[in-house]
Amino acid sequence: MNPATAETVQARILVVDDHPFMRQGIVDFLNGEPDLTVCAEST
Repeated sequence: MNPATAETVQARILVVDDHPFMRQGIVDFLNGEPDLTVCAEST
């Protein structure tokens, strides 16, 4: 695969934590990464 034509693959992530503030912090951190996408959250 040629790096100039390679597509970026994003990993989709489900975040599960029973503490709302911790969960939001994790989601905020992960959303700041260009190759990661939080697709859902749960408690």
